[in-house]
Amino acid sequence: MARMKQARRQTAYKTTKKNLHRKSTKREIRKRKQTFFVGCSFLVSQRNFIDMLNKAPRLKSTIKTKAKGNINVRPASEAMIELLTLLFLNSLAEEAKAKAFEEKSATIRAQHVRAVSKKVLKKARG
Repeated sequence: MARMKQARRQTAYKTTKKNLHRKSTKREIRKRKQTFFVGCSFLVSQRNFIDMLNKAPRLKSTIKTKAKGNINVRPASEAMIELLTLLFLNSLAEEAKAKAFEEKSATIRAQHVRAVSKKVLKKARG
């Protein structure tokens, strides 16, 4: 009995070791790319959905739509925009956390964010 268990472990180890170095077959690639139902209204491929969860939203398109006229945003400027936005959100979160602790709440709720948003916006403007 013990020998059988040991043999199973060894074969399992060998197969996993083999799988590390082999290329994916077409069937496996197709399986990965298959779409699955997300929410109730749209289909998104699995890879795109995972990327969507891991990536922060890009602000370049938002700025282009809100700007008057046609503007070109270079990569360095785009990075600065992203950093400024992250700093703003960080300060907003800190203020909302402080407000939540003042009200003896363990979680930050929408009301806490709304209460401090005006103050944080004034600070951000300078």
